[in-house]
Amino acid sequence: MCPRMSACCWWLLLAAVPALCENIIYKKIGDEVVLEPGSVSEPIKSLTWKVDVNLAMMWDGKEVDSFRQFKERGSLNTTTGQMTITGLTPSDSGTYTAESKEIKNEPVRLIVISAVPVPSVNLSCNDEKTSCTLTCDGNTTDAGEVKYAWKSDDSIIANLLDKTHHITKDSSNGTETFSCEMKNPVSEESSMPFPNPLFTNEPKTKEGVFHPKTIAGLIVFFSLLVSVLLLAAVHRCKTGMWFYQKESMPWEADFWRKKERKPKNTAAHQEKKQTEEETSLT
Repeated sequence: MCPRMSACCWWLLLAAVPALCENIIYKKIGDEVVLEPGSVSEPIKSLTWKVDVNLAMMWDGKEVDSFRQFKERGSLNTTTGQMTITGLTPSDSGTYTAESKEIKNEPVRLIVISAVPVPSVNLSCNDEKTSCTLTCDGNTTDAGEVKYAWKSDDSIIANLLDKTHHITKDSSNGTETFSCEMKNPVSEESSMPFPNPLFTNEPKTKEGVFHPKTIAGLIVFFSLLVSVLLLAAVHRCKTGMWFYQKESMPWEADFWRKKERKPKNTAAHQEKKQTEEETSLT
């Protein structure tokens, strides 16, 4: 590489350093900001604040002069050198510098943006209702760079940072709701849960794994089935016959006996009693 080319590279690097070290402040429309002038080495005798190349506020040691919108919304602390701006608007954005012999110049870049709105989820599906596209909508005018995130039920969907979310019946079965989030440097908002248009109550299988609710239901069912079969086996061993062969009911004592008690001969008993009554009368 020639020396001349090397010198050009050095100049490019030196020009890039201030941009990398630039102090950036994000503020919401309507907020207030206090701009710091930089390192103050001794009492300030005079001070000039500029936004880009335009004068904002100036102090000559006696009086403070304000320019444009800063006449109404700007104030200057002549002791600390701080400049305060209230009721911020996007037009206040720019690079602010404080110029004084007693201050080390440290530019501050102010970016005024609006807060993100509460988003809503809009839906569009194909005719077969096998796939849909969810869109995180909201007016993001003057909101700067907006970042998006999606939730499946209550879980963040990893690596999904787009405004839209494409779903299919196979990939989203088992998810009841979706919601989206909007975020910028000054605010963050979430949408209301949006019902999954492709949701069904059918068990979701993926790589042979059932939905957790299905697994729980199967466990309860087989537990009850094993209990009934075990009870029937115990009854068989104790009585020598299956439960459906018994004439007595489960809540009767004979149901669990090997041999049931024979009922008394009621007719013979009644005849004997009648004979005894006739004998006593004669």
